[in-house]
This record gives sequence, C-alpha cells and structure tokens, in this order.
Amino acid sequence: MQPEFGDVAEPGVGTTEFDLGAQLSTPEIPVVPETGVPGIDSADAICRAWSEFAGNFQAVGLISAVGDPANALRVEVFAAPTVVDAVLAL
Repeated sequence: MQPEFGDVAEPGVGTTEFDLGAQLSTPEIPVVPETGVPGIDSADAICRAWSEFAGNFQAVGLISAVGDPANALRVEVFAAPTVVDAVLAL
C-alpha cells in the first residue's frame, strides 16, 4: 500500500541508513600560484573589457537592489559609456 500525502512512516520503514562518519573522497585541488588576477589593468583586451563590463554591471545591480532608486538611475547613466565601450570591445 502506498503512503498517502501527510502519512508518517513508521520508524525504520522505507528509510535509508547513512554512515554520517564516512569520509567522501574528493579530488585534490591544485594550488593556484599568486600571480594576480587580470582585470582592468590587464594587457589582455578581453580581460580588461570583461572587467569593466562586469564591474559596472555589478555596481549598478547592487545599488539598484539595496540603494536609493534615484541614485541607481544616476549611477546607470554614469556607467553607460564605460559599459558600451566594454561591450564593443568584447
């Protein structure tokens, strides 16, 4: 007999036992050398354009979500030329 919605299963019936103390095997993650992160000052044009686009997009999104709507509109207009240039560069 199938349980109906809202039925409570009896303890030990239809449950799966887990060994919570078991350690899962995970692949080793290689250490990334600290050589810096390409960004706005990168010699790579794509990295530079993406950093400009993403940084402005995040800033406008953040102020739109938690800030004053009027300021969000001003920041969006202020960021527009940089965003357009970055999109064109991408």
